[in-house]
Amino acid sequence: MQEITGLREIISGKKAILCDLWGVLHNGREVFPGALRALSNLRENNTFVILLSNSPKPASLVRTQIKKIGIKQNLYDGIVSSGDLAREFLGKRQENSFFFIGPERDLPTIEGLANPKTTDLRQADFILCTGFFEDWGFEPEQYEAFLASAIERGTPFICANPDLEVNIGDTRMLCAGTLAQTYEALGGTVHWLGKPKAIAYQKCFEKLPKGLQSKEILAIGDNLETDILGANAQGIENLFITSGVHGKHGSTKEELEPFMKTLNIWPNYFMNRLDW
Repeated sequence: MQEITGLREIISGKKAILCDLWGVLHNGREVFPGALRALSNLRENNTFVILLSNSPKPASLVRTQIKKIGIKQNLYDGIVSSGDLAREFLGKRQENSFFFIGPERDLPTIEGLANPKTTDLRQADFILCTGFFEDWGFEPEQYEAFLASAIERGTPFICANPDLEVNIGDTRMLCAGTLAQTYEALGGTVHWLGKPKAIAYQKCFEKLPKGLQSKEILAIGDNLETDILGANAQGIENLFITSGVHGKHGSTKEELEPFMKTLNIWPNYFMNRLDW
């Protein structure tokens, strides 16, 4: 695990980047200036950039969202989102109905799906979850009785955002992954559609130039349990951004190692904030 001060130190020989969004390029409200410098220099170096996000929104909406805060489309080549993976999963099972769990702002994730949507959990073939019904103030324990009834019927749970939590500015918000984790703990079946699962990386590989080897790809992320674990599983070198979701654990090697040892997840490189 090597500390670096800029992406330029490790970019030699890399032809493609798989870069996380939230916590690496922005905090949900504003883009990080250093991250923009990094993206701009990657473009000058003709490095192929895929933004790989566990956002439950379709890529088209992610693109619109990040454009508003200053991440223009000419700074990257494509987006892979958990929202699109979830839509594709259900799209292959159009005869199956689903019950939706998530805030109203995530309704675009299910717009246009051919699958029948039901408001009666007892009639659902799947649960599709993009997050909590309420963004703030609720814990997964408050859903346990509701989820237990679905588990008794063997209803599978589709997690369209495997992140457990995210920081919006300085405020912590729980994500769909927290509910999915609860569902599994109660004995339910979960389809995790996003990092760290292989399905997210396979979708990226489909978008990358043909013939690239894993040693020519670098993954960047702020979440050890999704970004770094997933990249390690795919044999892809990775850069951990310490100021993101795990920021409370510190930024130095001495501060971070106890936490990484607990998880047994180790990045190749780390730095506080992404910069060139």
